[in-house]
Parts: sequence; C-alpha cells; structure tokens
Amino acid sequence: GGMQVSDTKRRGMGIGVGRWGGGGTTTQALLSIYPDGSLDVKIGTQDIGTGTRTIIAGVLAEEFGLSVQEVVAYIGKSDYPIAPSSGGSRTAPSVCPTTKLAAEKAKEQLYAMVAKELDVPADDLMAKESKISSMSDPSKSLTWQEACKLSRNPITVLESWQEGLSDSGTAGCEFAEVEVDIETGHVEVLRMTAVHDCGLVLNRLTAHNQIKGGIIGAISYAMFEDRIMNNETGHMVNAEMDNYKIAGALEMPEFDVTIIDESERGVIGLGEPPAIPGPAAIVNAVSNALGVRINENPITPDKVLMALAEKEGM
Repeated sequence: GGMQVSDTKRRGMGIGVGRWGGGGTTTQALLSIYPDGSLDVKIGTQDIGTGTRTIIAGVLAEEFGLSVQEVVAYIGKSDYPIAPSSGGSRTAPSVCPTTKLAAEKAKEQLYAMVAKELDVPADDLMAKESKISSMSDPSKSLTWQEACKLSRNPITVLESWQEGLSDSGTAGCEFAEVEVDIETGHVEVLRMTAVHDCGLVLNRLTAHNQIKGGIIGAISYAMFEDRIMNNETGHMVNAEMDNYKIAGALEMPEFDVTIIDESERGVIGLGEPPAIPGPAAIVNAVSNALGVRINENPITPDKVLMALAEKEGM
C-alpha cells in the first residue's frame, strides 16, 4: 500500500513504460539559394502543432551557418514536393534528413563559386555566422550576401529522403505520484516524471514540450476521458463535447522531463511515444495508494469508492 498523509488521504507512486516505432519515409525537398541571399526550402509536409516548421528551419540555418531568422521553411501546400502524412511519429525523421541532404548538395554548388572567387579549395570552406570563409586562412572570406551574388540565377536542388540520418524505435518511462481522498474518491495527480529517448534532439524546447503534451494527454486519458459507445450502432452516446471531459490547468501536476540523448542514432519521431507510459503510471500509483487495483479508466470517484468497498467487504 501507499503512504497515509491524513485520516482520509493516501499517496501512492506508480511507473509505466512504453515503446514506439516511428522512422523516416519517402519525402522530397526543393531548396533554393537566391542571388539576394534569401534561402528557402519547400516541402509538402504540414505542422500539426509539433513544430515541424521550426525544426526544418533549424536544420537549414545550421547547414549554412545562418540564423533561423535568415531562412524560410515553406510547408503545407499540395504543390510543394511530396511528404508523408503526419502520422506514426514519422514527420521529423522524414523531413529533416531530406532538408540536410538538399542543403549539402546546394552548398557544394555555392562553395564551387566561392572557392573560385577566393582562390582556395572548396573543401577548405566553412559556413559560420553568416560568412563563408577558408578554414586554413580565415582572412579569406565572403559574407553570405556576397557569396550568393556570385550566382546570377538561383541555385535550386530537389533532393529525396535517404536512410542513414534517421532511425526508428523509441522507449520511455514515466513515474506518477498521486493523492487519493478515500472519503470522496477524488484523485489528484501531484507529480509526473518522464524519461524518454528520441535519438538526435533537433530542438530541445519543442522536444520537452512534446513530452509535456504527452503527460497532459495521459492525465486526460487516465482520469477524465470517457467515450461511451453504443455497441449496436458504433456511435458515441456522449456526442457533444460538454460531456467529454479533459484535463485543464487546474489538474496540472509538477512536470519533470529528461531526454536521453542518442544522437548517433539520427532523428526519431517523438509525436506519440510520450503519451504511452503515463496512463499506466497513474493507474499504478492509484492502486499503490489504495492497496487495491482499479482496472478501468477513467478513474472517477465512484470507481475508487467501489473498489475500496469491495476491499473492505473481502
């Protein structure tokens, strides 16, 4: 059993573990460097709130030694090059390797012109802080703008996804601490700790937020969401959203998120994995607090009180 906090309150701890697939797939990117120094990439992917546009721009900026403000990631139009639908945690491992490969090809063309202008070998050039300069003789350099002006026409590259920069298979575990009022049956999630891997982390802030979103979803799934189905017709009986409860600001616990870096594996999607271990962790914590298992979610007060009554009656 768990820990007694007061006459009516019990605390419990629980753990859940989960794993997921993900992985990259067929994607194309059209990258353009313009004579005026503009740089963009067009991919027919979409951003459903996971920060896709941000990570594409990040890869682009890093490859060319520019700030994120100096590049543009164009997405979300059907006439842009092909990309997968945003399902199965596949977007990041599809679009980011493709962007990097396109950037490498475009950079080769740009470097060939800069090498000629500076009279240095192309493999001696590096792009950093909006400049392209010789590694052996840093005094030989061009600003990004000057380098782009060397080409009268835009440099455009259409590149396809290839294996090697991404991977599939993630795992994670989450821990929950809950407090249960045995008089009212009310359950409060006090703390959630999450530890996940996702290969190479492209943007730490958005990755952390993705995991926090998974925790919020887990709390909703374990505690509030209750889809009542008519098994004869296959229709939801609670059809309108005022009867479909989800966690809000008042239900938020303390979050603690840790990402295990496995950058050598390449990019792996993190869309779905953080939502997997949380519900089990919460249910296990409630069972730990009560000394009796609840086998059906959402864990509503009536189920807590019924489980306790059955335990007393044993």
